[in-house]
Amino acid sequence: MLFEILTPAFFMKPSVDWIESNRKVREDGKEIVQYSKSTYDEENRILSWPLKYDLVDGEKVIETEEMELLIKLYYIEELKELLAEVGFKTAKVFKDYTDEAATETDQVVVFEVSKV
Repeated sequence: MLFEILTPAFFMKPSVDWIESNRKVREDGKEIVQYSKSTYDEENRILSWPLKYDLVDGEKVIETEEMELLIKLYYIEELKELLAEVGFKTAKVFKDYTDEAATETDQVVVFEVSKV
């Protein structure tokens, strides 16, 4: 099994205001506009990432949806230990979708694990 994590080295500039982070035009010509902001609880290593999606027709917002992602950031060795406790063996830890071994300074790493 492969999965990606963010480590505490991941940097996202905290923002209390909504910032446009993505925009897509649908087949019907309406746009979906994504806004985000973020805060980081350094003590608990929790990234709070609220997202807001506006459905826009011309200049008019016709629908809005909001959600919040709470992401726990793990150190590589810490996650290896947790995985071992629940019966997984870590085969490799890669630097952000490369063949290079990951280090604690990498922001995004990929784990390759198997059930023991």
